[in-house]
Amino acid sequence: MLFRSAYRQLGWMSHTVESLGEAGVRQAFAIQCLQKSIEADPTSGQSWYFLGRCFSCIGKVHDAFVSYRHSIDKSEASADTWCSIGVLYQQQSQPMDALQAYICAVQLDKSHTAAWTDLGILYESCNQPKDALTCYLNAQSNSKASISHNLLERIRVLQQQLNHLPPNSLSAKPRTLPSIEEAWSLPIPAELTSRQGNTQQQQQ
Repeated sequence: MLFRSAYRQLGWMSHTVESLGEAGVRQAFAIQCLQKSIEADPTSGQSWYFLGRCFSCIGKVHDAFVSYRHSIDKSEASADTWCSIGVLYQQQSQPMDALQAYICAVQLDKSHTAAWTDLGILYESCNQPKDALTCYLNAQSNSKASISHNLLERIRVLQQQLNHLPPNSLSAKPRTLPSIEEAWSLPIPAELTSRQGNTQQQQQ
């Protein structure tokens, strides 16, 4: 257990601390450490999650997905994991899959600022400013810390934009994604809900 924790912390430090050296070398060392941590304890969802973050950083999308799935399979799935899965789906131009992953994240943790923000960015990219603003406002109101200047600026810009739109202009446009209200009550795929339910029971 001690080796697992040491390798995991060393790997995550190598991934995140830029002053430790050149990025490629750091990421390779981080992956090596995290793989050793998993060898010591294959049931550690957090080690799998960290490994997924490292693979995502260097563009190994398939390996990142596999690692995140392992994290979920260990019943340690967290809002962080689902948010990261959403980011990967969004990068792969799979907006509906990204939406469902972000919804899983914010249902697990309504104060997850990053997931709300990323969901807002997704809605903006799909030209759904009203839903984007709702997500950004949720990020602002539910955040446990101060939010970034960039997020405050996006809220201001979207509020101005929506105030100047003609009445009913948004409802007339075809939508790429369900609205945030619809998405919240959508049936999440069974694979996701079973994992999400396990996690919520553990948290309780």
